[in-house]
Amino acid sequence: MPNFVFGHLLSTPSTSARPLADYKRWALLFLVFLLCGDFIFFGIYWIKSLTSLFDNPRFNLDRDRGYPELYQYLKHCWIILSLLVARRRERTPYYTAWILWFVYFLADDCWEFHERLGEYLGVTLNLPGFMGMRPQDWGELMYVAGVGSILIVPLIWALRNGSKAFRKTSIQLGALVLLLLLFGVVFDVVHEMIPHGKDIDFVLVTIEDGGEMLALSLISWYALRLMFPRFGTEPPTPTTDT
Repeated sequence: MPNFVFGHLLSTPSTSARPLADYKRWALLFLVFLLCGDFIFFGIYWIKSLTSLFDNPRFNLDRDRGYPELYQYLKHCWIILSLLVARRRERTPYYTAWILWFVYFLADDCWEFHERLGEYLGVTLNLPGFMGMRPQDWGELMYVAGVGSILIVPLIWALRNGSKAFRKTSIQLGALVLLLLLFGVVFDVVHEMIPHGKDIDFVLVTIEDGGEMLALSLISWYALRLMFPRFGTEPPTPTTDT
């Protein structure tokens, strides 16, 4: 796979003649590989949580700097690399809008901006705690809304000025990002609102953090598709003059 990928990802769309079936096959294998990694971490977490075979907290799905989170970092880096390649291949600046989103996602996961600034906003603004949520949780929602309102501006600009193909790609990519946010934000809020307990925490961590892992695997797969020329359309059939 490495020779196939890196030998073709920087070529222009007009110079690649590899059949579409090859791209689809490699993309599918890549997705299967990512999902296998996800389910290996799920299985280890379930065994750890439901048995006493071992107790290494770094295998917890919700552990900061744990092994599952490090796996997520790799996916973020892959997505950013893929979008950079797509930007160069298509010779368009509009993918930069999406690159900013995933750079933010990676930075936020690494340095926990939403938790630190959420706590700061909760204390500074003297936010109340209600509906089962702490002042910090409300501060995190304010922070996420603020960052989202900033990052949406270049994306709107890109959608207004980009090509029809770019807008189609952005709609599909945006749907996957919304799926990621569903697990990362909405289920996180639900988790805080529901009374905590060992069993309920196990289920909600599996849904919330496991869902994030699956969603990011799908985005990584989609980003791989963007690296290849003519993905989504069959290459033209050569014709000869008679």
